[in-house]
This record gives sequence, C-alpha cells and structure tokens, in this order.
Amino acid sequence: MPSLNEEKGIGQTIRELRVALGRKKYNYNIVVVDGGSQDRTVELAKAKGATVLHQVRAGYGDALLTGFLYGLYVLHATILLATDADLTYDCSSAGALIDPILDRRFDYVIGRRLPSKNAMGHVHSFGNWAITWMVARFLRISVHDSQSGMFAFRSYLIREADFQTKGWAVNTELLKRAAEMDMSIGEATVNYRKRTGEVKHSTIAGGLANVAVILRMMRDVFRFHCASNGNGW
Repeated sequence: MPSLNEEKGIGQTIRELRVALGRKKYNYNIVVVDGGSQDRTVELAKAKGATVLHQVRAGYGDALLTGFLYGLYVLHATILLATDADLTYDCSSAGALIDPILDRRFDYVIGRRLPSKNAMGHVHSFGNWAITWMVARFLRISVHDSQSGMFAFRSYLIREADFQTKGWAVNTELLKRAAEMDMSIGEATVNYRKRTGEVKHSTIAGGLANVAVILRMMRDVFRFHCASNGNGW
C-alpha cells in the first residue's frame, strides 16, 4: 500500500482490509510503503498494526515495487495484493481478487472499478478507457480496467520480472510481463469511491507515461520481428 500524506484515509483503509482478510482467515501481512509523509500517516499505519517501510526513492511505481520485493523476499508471500491508502477502493472486495488465485482460476486478478458518483472525472474515465484499450489490444488480453490500483497476483511474477519503469506506468509493465509469462489474467468488480485527501498526481501525466511504455513495447516487438526475419534494425 503506497502512501504519502494519507492520514485522512489510511486508518480506515487498513481497518477495512484487515476485516476483509481476517474474515477469509488468510495468513496475511499489511505493508505500507511511505514516501516521506509529513502528517500522521506513518503513526496511524503503525497504530493499525501495519508494517511500515520508508521509501528510498520517489514515486508510486517505486513504492509498489518496494512493497512487492519485501513481500516476496522477506515475508515469502505467495500472493501479493496492491491497493491505495486513500479509501478510493473498497477493501471489503479483497477476497474477490485473492480467491480466484487460490482456486487456481487465475494468476493475476484486476479490481475492475465500479465508480460511485463523482469518483472519477470525465478526463480520468476517458484516459483510463483509452489506455486499457491499447493495453488489451497490444497484449491480446481481455481486460476492462488495466490501470486499476487494486489488483492481486502470484508473487513469482516479481521474481521473474525486469521492470524498465518505476513510475505510474508500472501497472502496464506488470501486465506486459504477466502476459509474456502466460499467466491467466482475470477481473473482479470493486467499488470505487471519491478519494479522501489531496490528489497527488496528474491524470494526463500518468496517461502519457503509459503511452510511452506501450510505444516501447511496440518498438521491442518490431525489433524482434526484424531480427527474426534477418532484416536487422
């Protein structure tokens, strides 16, 4: 769970997640990766029993990868679940993402957002649709919300991955590697609420970062085909 000045939402987010995971009787740990909060985020996260890691570098993607590596190599987790700390995602849906993996129906499950009123603006909605369309078309996978911040997957994905981005496009990188590894990818509906606290990123900047990753994927595929056909580059 990445965090940066999320004192208004992190306590309730952890509480919701703990209730959902406890109801399912999973063996779990809640890890918060903090990017240098200046408010009571860290204090509240620790008070709710979460393990708090202090992020060395900056950015959402780097925070996610920091948490994933900790979960894989320190906690030896077999499944990793990501969500935000701002109450946007209804964490009571956590089991709907984890159970299909435990049941071996999927290896990677995206929380397909069902927005409540005013939770997602028109620019955000259109940008998410456009990026998802490109990702689904290019990777040849059936997804409707590739940029959702709530998702779960088998942890071996991190062990095998060599990510070239640690910014907002990390979701696209994860899906790209999952598709390359022939992981089965599914979706489960999660309620999406208006965020609590300050908005910290630009929807347009995030969209451009994803487009850059998609263009790099296209370049790599083009190079591969050229090399395979003996045409060089």
